[in-house]
Amino acid sequence: DALRDGIEKLQLIDYPVNGVKIVVNPSDYKSLINTERGGSGSGSFVFEPNLQSDGSIASYLGIPVFVSKFVDSGKCVIGHFDKFGIGQFNGMELLADEVIESGKLQVRLFYDADMHVLDNNAFVRITEA
Repeated sequence: DALRDGIEKLQLIDYPVNGVKIVVNPSDYKSLINTERGGSGSGSFVFEPNLQSDGSIASYLGIPVFVSKFVDSGKCVIGHFDKFGIGQFNGMELLADEVIESGKLQVRLFYDADMHVLDNNAFVRITEA
C-alpha cells in the first residue's frame, strides 16, 4: 500500500524509521480506522486508534499518526519532523486600538515566522492514496 511504500522510500536511503511520524487528512483518518487490513473479519485495521500524550491519535505499524486539515484528502506526509525548522523573527507585536464609536477595544497581533525543511530526505509525500 502507499503508506508502506513511503516508509520503504525512507528505508532505501538508509533513513531510520525510528522517530518517523505520519500526518493525514481527517477524512482519510476516518476512513482508514474503519478499513480492515488483511480482509474482512480480520479484526486488524489500517490505523489502530490510540490517543497518546504526544498528540497522535492512532498508529500504523507502530508509527504515530497525526491528523491535520492542512494535508489534502487522499495525500499524507511521512517523515522526521525534527528535520523541519521554524524561525521566528522580531518576536510578537501586540497593538490595541480603542474604537470610539462602539466603545470596544480592537486588538491585533503581528508575528513573523518562516518554515523550512532542513533535510529533504527526511520526508516522503504520498500524493496518491
